[in-house]
Amino acid sequence: MPSMPQPSANLAKLATPDGATDPSELTPEKVLARYNAARERRRTWEAHWRFSCWNEGDANLKKVLAIKPGNKVFDQCLRIARRAVGGSLEDPTGGATHYHHVNVSPPWSLGRAPVEHIGRHLFYIGIE
Repeated sequence: MPSMPQPSANLAKLATPDGATDPSELTPEKVLARYNAARERRRTWEAHWRFSCWNEGDANLKKVLAIKPGNKVFDQCLRIARRAVGGSLEDPTGGATHYHHVNVSPPWSLGRAPVEHIGRHLFYIGIE
């Protein structure tokens, strides 16, 4: 049976926003900073029109809400997302913070050149 990782090492990896892995570097200030950063990301994810699958009336909303724990595809997506957030995957968007479908032109994209074009989406950096 494989040995379990040390809880203190796992806690440090999760709780330190600067990526420190030494549990002695864990401080209440770092835990609070990590919490606040996560809260801000959640606000972004749930913002109206930010990710269309969360919009009322979007055909994908029911599909997303129907996903249950243990769904193999969703679990795989979570593993990939964790790797991406952890920095172990290459970013094909060139560090983009914004994107849109090629058939729309949001006001923030006007006059800006995308840094990447993947499938039917354009990706941008430097958007305030």
